[in-house]
Amino acid sequence: MAPERPDVIGGLARALIANGEIEEARALVESVPEDIRKKPEVARASAALELASATPTADTAALDSRLAVNPDDHEARFELAGAKMATGDRDGASDALLELIRRDRDWNEGSARARFLQLLEAQGLADPWSREQRRKLSAVLFT
Repeated sequence: MAPERPDVIGGLARALIANGEIEEARALVESVPEDIRKKPEVARASAALELASATPTADTAALDSRLAVNPDDHEARFELAGAKMATGDRDGASDALLELIRRDRDWNEGSARARFLQLLEAQGLADPWSREQRRKLSAVLFT
């Protein structure tokens, strides 16, 4: 209805993602011109799309068991964060990623930090939750 408005495009894309219509959201985001795709509203939807596309479906009980046996199983912790994102547990996902960053910030070429930043971007960088998570990340990185 308003193909030139980034807020409408971003909102529609996020609604499609929330409804599980990932391919429709991808087609929408990819159909807009590059200058509109860079707008914060659409960039936020793009980040949410990347998270939804990359999120594995995993049995968290199995991952928790792996971590109980080996707390340094970074792959399991990363998968756990993805599984928590898939269920909408942003706090759990954030905690898992922060713990992974704390244990080995350079693991897998910094993929935990990159995923953490995607999580913040998908939520919106100005969101109070994102600001709190950035403070936590700073504490992990600089203490």
